[in-house]
Formats: sequence, C-alpha cells, structure tokens
Amino acid sequence: MGAGLYAVAACLAVSVILNIVLLLKKRQKHPTGENRAPPVWNQEALFAFLEEADEKYMKAFIVKNIDVFAGYCTIPCAQEVQNRILYYEERSFGLPNKRKRKWTIMKADDETIYVRKELTHARETKTRFKTGDDITEYWRVSYNSKFLVCSIRA
Repeated sequence: MGAGLYAVAACLAVSVILNIVLLLKKRQKHPTGENRAPPVWNQEALFAFLEEADEKYMKAFIVKNIDVFAGYCTIPCAQEVQNRILYYEERSFGLPNKRKRKWTIMKADDETIYVRKELTHARETKTRFKTGDDITEYWRVSYNSKFLVCSIRA
C-alpha cells in the first residue's frame, strides 16, 4: 500500500509542476503589453521585416511602380498601393538620413499583427524646413511562416 501512495504523490507533484510552468509561460510579456503567451513570431524579425518592406514601399512611390514592393505584400494590398501610387497620393519621403520611423504593435495574435507606423522628418538646420511629409499609417501584417503586409491605411 505504501508504493501506491508514492505513485499518487509523484503524479500530483508532476501535475503541480506542469501547471506552474504553464502559468509562468502565460505570464510572459506579449509584444502588445498584455499578460498572455508570446506569439509564434519573433518581434525583432517583425521589425526587421517592416523596415525592409517600408523601404521598398517608399521606393515604389518614388519610381511609381509596385514591383519593388510586391514581394512584401499580398496581391490585394499590392493592387491597393498601386492605385494610390498612380491615382491618389503624392508623398514626399524626404532624405533617408532625416527620416525617423517608429513602429508600435497595436494588436497581435499568432497570425495577424496590427502595427502603427509613424514617419517623421527632422528639420533642415539651415532652412528649418522639414525634408518630407510626416505620415502615420496602420499596417496589417499576416504571419504564416513568413511575414506579408495585408493592408496599409492612412
């Protein structure tokens, strides 16, 4: 009868330890600041992708052609951006050394990330004029083994 009690106690101890591990994992910080399990994607990899995609996005506006950005977004997003480039928006992205980008994760789960991009420009020291437009956009990015931009809203 003593061996049976030891087996039950061992099972209970393992169960308690597993519950504690799961509880601690759930309390790790999520990129949005919420107390829940971290997503399957990596935050540093997301920001690196966003920086690279944004460079191609700005280049698409400059050369008036979506081809340079098309590999970073879905087909509907590429069509939407192409329409903006050709028919609606003129943008000045200024000088690269005067640009400051700030990315903020607004909401995220394992498959979809909502990000706010704030693009600001430092003033030129001699003329005190800004070298480009200050822009705030909201990007929806999907993740399925790689990142893709699904939409960009001003």
